[in-house]
Amino acid sequence: MIPKVEVILGKVGTGVTEPLHGIIDNNHVIIKTFNNEESNRVLINEFVSHRMAKALSLPIPDGGICLIDKQTKIDESLCFQEERYGLGFYTKRLDKVTNIVSSPLLLSKYIANKDDFIKIILFDNLIYNKDRHKGNVLINIGKKGNNKLYIIDHTHVFNIGALWDKYQLKRMIDSEDYNSDEVMQYNEAVYNLLIEAITIDKDGILKLAENFKTILSKDFLQNLVRDIPDVWNIDEEEKTMLFNYLFYRVKNIENICNVIYNYIRNRSRRW
Repeated sequence: MIPKVEVILGKVGTGVTEPLHGIIDNNHVIIKTFNNEESNRVLINEFVSHRMAKALSLPIPDGGICLIDKQTKIDESLCFQEERYGLGFYTKRLDKVTNIVSSPLLLSKYIANKDDFIKIILFDNLIYNKDRHKGNVLINIGKKGNNKLYIIDHTHVFNIGALWDKYQLKRMIDSEDYNSDEVMQYNEAVYNLLIEAITIDKDGILKLAENFKTILSKDFLQNLVRDIPDVWNIDEEEKTMLFNYLFYRVKNIENICNVIYNYIRNRSRRW
């Protein structure tokens, strides 16, 4: 059953998708609503990326599809348009968090899940996420030094963010966009911190890629795309092409690994 948003308390930050702070089952959550300013494509992007990240055991808050309806209590300070009622996407709010620190030494010394760093880089490249920055990499301050790094916000994925359609997805497949190092370029500020905090070798990246490939199977991706709500303005042709794009990226994950490794190696030479 789709969880219902009980209360919307207010806005969160100044993001273009106008995320909201709400409550579901007594848990504080961050919500991106139906018919938001960036279109329902961002809900699809979030839903697909989140399911993939969870399957890969990446550090991402719990979340999923949620419902806002006329029984949801809306804070009086908000101007909430009726067209935003419907199915949205939520993630649980993390408590005791800070943005990623600008010190590889501190990350290496105090973050418990350093093994996830290269997984995050590979995942971003797989889904063509060019928007990994210090605002969507969080550190959860845990007990007894069990500090954990989390990733949030996957609005701008699949190469062109919320602008994709079946024609653009086909164009990207035909252009073999897995050869691009744009993700590494755009996300370099954060990736530099992660890369300097760990040791990376090509065999390790390729072994990780094999694990990704096993988990993100054809059946998994077909079921994932099938579960996208139709009300998010996606028809069967677009679902098919989105599956084709995702499956094409997974099939070429070894090439993506080569792009990552070569970029890191060339970066070291520049330094």
